[in-house]
Amino acid sequence: MDRVPRHWVKFIGGKPPTFEGLYQIIRSNLEEYFNLVKLPNPKRSYIKRLIHYAIAYLQITNGLRASEAIFAMKEFLTKGNKKFQMLAEKSNKERWVIVAEPLASMAPVLKTYLDTLKNINRGNYKEFLRYNLGINPHTLRYVFIDKAVKKIGAEDTMTFMGYKDFKHLMEYYRTIRSAERLEEVINKIINIE
Repeated sequence: MDRVPRHWVKFIGGKPPTFEGLYQIIRSNLEEYFNLVKLPNPKRSYIKRLIHYAIAYLQITNGLRASEAIFAMKEFLTKGNKKFQMLAEKSNKERWVIVAEPLASMAPVLKTYLDTLKNINRGNYKEFLRYNLGINPHTLRYVFIDKAVKKIGAEDTMTFMGYKDFKHLMEYYRTIRSAERLEEVINKIINIE
């Protein structure tokens, strides 16, 4: 009997995605599909979903761009390093990638599906996230930056993300703060009535 994976969870009802919410959904689906592909003769769709969720997990835990996350997954599985540097796509500055648990422990099983990973590109990864989570890949980077700035500060986040200058990071943060302030204003207006 097949278990029904939770891949169908979408953000509906006007709630913006948060780091915590997306992280929980991605991690639970990653673990669920990992268990499903360990069964005898796993369905091809389960293997594809596992690889997509593995990329999403790497992306949300490192704040990578979609293409960077796909490249980093290939790098991790072919070389086996759980911590490595790569060039940030736009700035060409080196940045660290750290493969966190439980993804790090899944490497032996994931390596057996390198052929599936080779067929994943930014376009079909974007479509997977849109269909399964109701987001685009950049949302994962966006929520990571929001969380990182609040936890470790803008300067350390800028260094970790591989930005050339502070202006780009501040544009992200200003957008995040604008949405929060707008929500505060709307709540005040509604409560005045």
